[in-house]
Amino acid sequence: MLVPRSSLLFWVAVLVVPFATLAGMLPESAPLAAVLIMILLVAVLFDAAWAFNSVADVTVESSETVRLFKDRPGEIELRFQMRLPTIEH
Repeated sequence: MLVPRSSLLFWVAVLVVPFATLAGMLPESAPLAAVLIMILLVAVLFDAAWAFNSVADVTVESSETVRLFKDRPGEIELRFQMRLPTIEH
């Protein structure tokens, strides 16, 4: 699951909410608000692409079969691995 960065959430709150409100109250400002919101949307897409690339080397493995029973404690074993970049000499 991709999680947005805190700074991205901040900019959405600072730009999208006021400009969407302004566009709703003053229809003549709607084109400007739409352009600014579109610019932020492009930034969001770049942020998502960057985040996807940063987790590309992470793998999660588990057992093929996990048996769990109702009203009994159970465990699911997960193994996380991260491929580290190799440095050539």
